[in-house]
Amino acid sequence: GLVTVSWIGMVWKGMLPLKKIALICNPLTILFLGGGQDMILGGMYSNGYESLGWLLMYLVCAMKLVEERER
Repeated sequence: GLVTVSWIGMVWKGMLPLKKIALICNPLTILFLGGGQDMILGGMYSNGYESLGWLLMYLVCAMKLVEERER
């Protein structure tokens, strides 16, 4: 939970050079989206959603850093 709060705070305050849409790229948000999908599809939930949130969070930062480095 603290990672999600920290991520939201850093993106919101502009500490990371990301757009506000990047707020959804965090472990808990993706986990909740996966849980919603589980309720809709009736049991096809995978435990990999939280890991997907971590991956998206790091991927967004890495892509932005590479983009800035190329400038």
